[in-house]
Amino acid sequence: AVDGVASTRWDAIGAVVALVGMAIIALQPTSV
Repeated sequence: AVDGVASTRWDAIGAVVALVGMAIIALQPTSV
């Protein structure tokens, strides 16, 4: 991204979304 502030914010949001998605997948009961 060109704008440093915007890129930092969206990079952080992307990292949080990725971690949350990984946690949801990892914590799913295997029976579902």
